[in-house]
This record gives sequence, C-alpha cells and structure tokens, in this order.
Amino acid sequence: MEIQARHRFNGSINARYYGALRIPVDEKKISAIAAVIYAAHRELVADSELLKSPSLERLAKQAPLTGSIIAKSIKKLSERETAVDALAIE
Repeated sequence: MEIQARHRFNGSINARYYGALRIPVDEKKISAIAAVIYAAHRELVADSELLKSPSLERLAKQAPLTGSIIAKSIKKLSERETAVDALAIE
C-alpha cells in the first residue's frame, strides 16, 4: 500500500490498516491537557459525546490529580454567582 502525504487516516489509530502515516505521540506530554478537557466536559457538559471517547478517558487517567483539581475548580467556580453572571452561564 502506498503512503500518501494527504490521507484521511494520517495520524489515526487505524493508520496502519490504510497505509497512512503514523504519528508518534508522547502521551505523557498531552495527558494533563486531556485531563483538563475531560474534567471540564464532565462538570459542564455531562452529556458530551467527547466523554464517550475511550482514548480521551485513557489519557485523562494518566493525570488524575490534574483532572481532579480542574473538576473541583470548575465546580466551585460554577457555584459562585458573580462568576456565573460574568460568564453568562444559565
């Protein structure tokens, strides 16, 4: 299979099946941001489709303290009337 420079599966978990480019990722470097994204969605958008992503959940679990701190911070912030008003959260 020929590797194409522009291929819809480049960087995908399924890249190997389609002859696409595999992109090596150091998951330790992105686990903290994954934990923030996961925690924010869990607190603010509980029915988010993103929360169904096994890969996001797996990455977020690599930085549990970060996710926990962010989740608690979001929860506390959302309980403050002045913060809610400033962000126009209903």
